Amino acid sequence: MNNCTPKRLVRRAAVRAKLGGCSAMTLWRYQQHDFPEPIHLVPGGPPLWDEDAVDRWIEQRAAMRLQGPPRRVNRKRHETTEAEPADAA
Repeated sequence: MNNCTPKRLVRRAAVRAKLGGCSAMTLWRYQQHDFPEPIHLVPGGPPLWDEDAVDRWIEQRAAMRLQGPPRRVNRKRHETTEAEPADAA
């Protein structure tokens, strides 16, 4: 027997709605990075996404956002310069 749990596959419109009603271009941009890959059940058919994978991606992004942006150090402000040696006369 196959113990595979059934996946709920969702279409592009449902994915965009889960992402807050983002545009098709924004979805494309997400796909260029770390967004879950769509599944094509038939060649040339519509792209379908695993709903659980999309939900996990959204949760990961939300968790990263709660951590805040990465800290940046102003290098000029924290630069230290070494004292020049005194001239031996």
